[in-house]
Amino acid sequence: MARFVVITNQDVEAVAHGVKEAFPDNHYALSPSAWLVAGDMLTETIYQKIDPSGTLPGIVVLSIESYWGRREKSAWEWLELKK
Repeated sequence: MARFVVITNQDVEAVAHGVKEAFPDNHYALSPSAWLVAGDMLTETIYQKIDPSGTLPGIVVLSIESYWGRREKSAWEWLELKK
């Protein structure tokens, strides 16, 4: 399964709602304004599922090919499970 990070700095509550609705079992909150999501689709499709009307500002969707850093163990476990 492909993994992505969704980032916003505007209308955070609406974007959070879109992420949770579009990916109820395939999202992980990294922060109040950034989420990991998983799905067998393109970045554009991820965006369209989160914001079907295309009205939410400031959303960026990035594909995750590799990663490194420091986070809580549950973030690494989520990433590993969604391979």
